[in-house]
Amino acid sequence: MFDPAFLAGQVFNGLSVGSIYLLAGLGLALSFGLMRVINMAHGEIIMFGGYIAYLTMKLVPGPLALPAAILAAFVAAGALGALLEVGLISRLSSRPLDTLLATWGVSLIAQQAARDIFGATGVSVTAPSWLDGVVAFGGMSLPFTRLFIILIAALETWVLTTTSARRYTLDFGGAVIDTPGVKMFGLWDMTKEKLGEFFPDVAAGTAPPWRRASYERIAGSLS
Repeated sequence: MFDPAFLAGQVFNGLSVGSIYLLAGLGLALSFGLMRVINMAHGEIIMFGGYIAYLTMKLVPGPLALPAAILAAFVAAGALGALLEVGLISRLSSRPLDTLLATWGVSLIAQQAARDIFGATGVSVTAPSWLDGVVAFGGMSLPFTRLFIILIAALETWVLTTTSARRYTLDFGGAVIDTPGVKMFGLWDMTKEKLGEFFPDVAAGTAPPWRRASYERIAGSLS
């Protein structure tokens, strides 16, 4: 027989798992949309952040462990991405397909390194005590941990779609890779002049090499 509570529970489970994929997919979409880079090591960067979170929670006791782990994972994964951009991807700016092979090689190295350091069996991160418990709703029991994941995904989506953030993410990336599409939705067109607004240090001659490489890569797609 049809059980509404069971169906609602499955929908909630799908939302919680989908939120994890959303968090991963947003980063992949931004790296490809803004940089035109096919990053086959995106999952390994997330894995790196996960291991950093695991180590941080072992070092930081008490209720501050999870916030510290999230911050450490964010900074460490971002630093790894920046290192890949400066040391590898920026050198392949004129050969976009080569970034696929290069980052695939990085992913294989990262996977083997994780196995050698942490073992083939995945490590587990224990949620802090303030995320224990459930919320009873309509005959269902909704764990705090899954609600927390959904909340984080919703917050990130909201940040990326606010007016100020959209200019630097969604509109910018969409205008670079799909000018007809942004015209259809009434968004502004990306030109080399407008691109310069995002890279004032390039025009001033003070941009570091990785910023100049990013500017040249995007400018090349507009010509």
